[in-house]
Amino acid sequence: MYFLKLHTGSEPTLGLKPNETITYGVFGFTGSGPAKIGYNPAAWVGGGDLDPAINDRRLTGITYALVLHPVSAVLAFLSLVFSICGLKRRAFAILATGTFVIGSLTTVVAFAVDMVLWSVVKRDVEVPAFGRYAEFGAANWLVVPAFIFFIGGSFSAGITSFSRNRYPRKWARNSQLPSTATHSRRPTDTTAVDSTRRPKQSPPGSAT
Repeated sequence: MYFLKLHTGSEPTLGLKPNETITYGVFGFTGSGPAKIGYNPAAWVGGGDLDPAINDRRLTGITYALVLHPVSAVLAFLSLVFSICGLKRRAFAILATGTFVIGSLTTVVAFAVDMVLWSVVKRDVEVPAFGRYAEFGAANWLVVPAFIFFIGGSFSAGITSFSRNRYPRKWARNSQLPSTATHSRRPTDTTAVDSTRRPKQSPPGSAT
């Protein structure tokens, strides 16, 4: 899975390798080199050389944001676990709502980073005269269904968290608490009846 595939073309330019296929991933160039967070897109040449067309520190800095993709995957897993547990416990449903919302924001930022980064790299690295061109990979578009998943999960978990139908017993118990406390402070009906039926006592020394 890659974000951008570069075909170097049949003609070597500026000492670059001909007839090579380079793929850009989250942690570097897929299939070659060590995996790391943040890398220089211009280092695809190998041997310590850099492609001057895309040798820009700003592009290297943006690649650090690609770590949002695995972060989104972790949030999706946690959201799914919390959602399942939320069918029994309201606290887990609330946690699921939070992770869904955070995940949706993360995917939006990740998609924006992908579009900006790889559009710039594709534009600057292509040399049609020498047959060098680049094409987007499927990894760019996987963020779209992930965003739909997070948005749908946010609404579903939110409705579950505050639904009376999902947790009817707890809602009923909470609604009965004030009335129970009020009734406990009232005198019983039997006490009131006894007090009305009790005969009045005559004061001492009064005539009968």
